[in-house]
Amino acid sequence: MAAEYGVQLLANCPWTPVREEADGGAPTVVSAPDTPRAAAIIEMARHAGGALARVGRSSRPVPEIDS
Repeated sequence: MAAEYGVQLLANCPWTPVREEADGGAPTVVSAPDTPRAAAIIEMARHAGGALARVGRSSRPVPEIDS
């Protein structure tokens, strides 16, 4: 889907167990930190943070909002 929309894939994660753990009050990175799905969530967060930092440093103009 990322390729289809021309965006960076942040991570490949099995969302069903992650959602179930979060819904149960035990987020994956806390309840199962040594699992591949926790590693995928951490990888996604790092990629997202890096992408946001690059956008923040870009030279693109910031849209102005009329008040």
